[in-house]
Amino acid sequence: MSTLRGKDSPYGHGIVTPFQRLGGDFNTASGVELVRSCLLFLMGTRQGDVPWRPGFGTAVERQRLKNMSDEDLEVLRISLETAVARHEPRVQLLGLEFEKQQTELRIHLTWRLAGAGTQGIAPASSTETMVF
Repeated sequence: MSTLRGKDSPYGHGIVTPFQRLGGDFNTASGVELVRSCLLFLMGTRQGDVPWRPGFGTAVERQRLKNMSDEDLEVLRISLETAVARHEPRVQLLGLEFEKQQTELRIHLTWRLAGAGTQGIAPASSTETMVF
């Protein structure tokens, strides 16, 4: 049975974002916690902000403060789906919904670990909500 925690996790072990100090070093995580951190970092990064990876990121920031039409939401959906498929292979998207309110846009992203349900890894899913 695979373990999702610790340095032997099949989903990796690394520094969590946003960067936080834990004692004398940066906070680290593995498994689901690390993948969640990486997914939120990807969603919150503007495409072109990472110099050595100009394609990394999404169009979320470009849409900030816009009066979102249905076409704009579709562009945003494609940007998010493409970014996750390209840059976060540990994630399987299960759903992506937008909730428009007067002064904000809520993005509800439902996902699970890729490969969940195999190799003894529970197929639990998670929903992340970002507010813009």
